[in-house]
Amino acid sequence: MKKIVTTQTQKQPLESIQMLTLRQVADTLSVSIATVFRLIKYEGLPVTKMGHTTRIPKNKLHAWIEDHTA
Repeated sequence: MKKIVTTQTQKQPLESIQMLTLRQVADTLSVSIATVFRLIKYEGLPVTKMGHTTRIPKNKLHAWIEDHTA
């Protein structure tokens, strides 16, 4: 019988995760909200849906920017 070994990754506590609105992301990137929607749809900008609200975790936005910067 094989043993399955799992590793735990450290996750940030939920209360420490800063969520940004689409307007805040647009302002951060100096683009329009329409461009933010295009980045989500075509470029894989990560989002979190909360009911009818769309938010983007600040840490994931920064990681996405690093991955998409030449």
